[in-house]
Amino acid sequence: QKINSRWEKSLKDVIYYEFVAVLKEIRVKVIVKEVVGGEKYFWSIIPFWKLDKINNRRREIASIYNKELKKIGFNIPKLINNAESIYLRYPLLINNKEKVINYFKDNQIILGEWFKSPVHPKIYNLKEAYYKKGSCQKAEEVCSKIINLPTNPKMTNKDVKRVIRLFGKI
Repeated sequence: QKINSRWEKSLKDVIYYEFVAVLKEIRVKVIVKEVVGGEKYFWSIIPFWKLDKINNRRREIASIYNKELKKIGFNIPKLINNAESIYLRYPLLINNKEKVINYFKDNQIILGEWFKSPVHPKIYNLKEAYYKKGSCQKAEEVCSKIINLPTNPKMTNKDVKRVIRLFGKI
């Protein structure tokens, strides 16, 4: 903004709107920008073509986990009411959580521990969240047993089978 023949900076609120559109059978994310008090205008378009490929690969990995882990006696995750998952995480309930995590770590595989507490994000003093230990016993039990298996889309089938093979050795 030019004031008295000088340029002065002024801060204005900006709002971004995003929506998904389908153009010639390709999903894209469209971003529109509005400087508050001004007009909206096109800002960006982001193709989703890689996202479908990534999510499909995660589903393939989960399918292998489902089939192979079931064979060695694990209860695999169940989807409710025909829901569809992209398996950003593959949750698995296990006993001896710390032992399993350390065993995999020793074998250069990091298992996810997203759910360490019935209060999320994890805080170390649950009283700060007004949580009373024992008030959600099932959640506490699940937190003590749940891990997430890797579903990185760059994993090969050989990588996935290695994860499964390590479970067979515990």
